[in-house]
Amino acid sequence: MKKSEKATDGKKVAVQELRKAAEQGDAEAQFALSIFYADGDGVRKNKVEAVKWLRRAAKQGHTLAQVNLGLCYEDGDGVRKDMRSAVRWYRRAAEQRCDWGQCMLALCYISGNGMRANEAEARKWLRKAAKQGNSMAKAVLVELLKR
Repeated sequence: MKKSEKATDGKKVAVQELRKAAEQGDAEAQFALSIFYADGDGVRKNKVEAVKWLRRAAKQGHTLAQVNLGLCYEDGDGVRKDMRSAVRWYRRAAEQRCDWGQCMLALCYISGNGMRANEAEARKWLRKAAKQGNSMAKAVLVELLKR
């Protein structure tokens, strides 16, 4: 057996173990499994399956799953493109103090994509994310303040 075959077999076993935990409701396992499906790592790439597991984790309050699910809706990746759904998931993550959720929600407020543009709200969410060290939020905030 070649080294690469051993690595592939190892990933298949890891995916099987993740699936067991995910099916038992483990949000972290659901999130991890979604990434395996999104990347095609150890399994056949399947965006729809990735979204299924993301949604399960997101519904349990997993903030990074919520942000990633928002990105899927924003890009139409594995689901029909729907900015209102994207905003809804970004907001759920943002309200749980997730810096990436706060940053993504702020970007929606800036662009008016999926909601009415509101620069004051954008700045509020960007400040919250920046206080947590989010470099993207810091950069966008600096640009907004230059206006």
